[in-house]
Amino acid sequence: MRVLASLAPKGAKAMPDAPTLAEPGYQDAALSPWNGAFVHSETPDGTLKQIAALFDKITASDESKATFASWAWSLGAAPAELDAGRCRRTSRSGPI
Repeated sequence: MRVLASLAPKGAKAMPDAPTLAEPGYQDAALSPWNGAFVHSETPDGTLKQIAALFDKITASDESKATFASWAWSLGAAPAELDAGRCRRTSRSGPI
């Protein structure tokens, strides 16, 4: 399989021969990956904090950091940051 382009904002070590979509002129095509969990709106705060702590633990591992760095992706965001990003993406693309 040949990778034609990367959606990462900068070149990825894991795909050194793949250009980013920004290189041929598609600056708005870069994606910022995220991880998170969708939960019911009435999920108790304590449960939300437990879920966030689990994601923090996973993304803090050396293995996760190395893997995501090789893909030219950053890790970690608080739930409020993820929601803000979701709102920005929805405002650009419209509701799904």
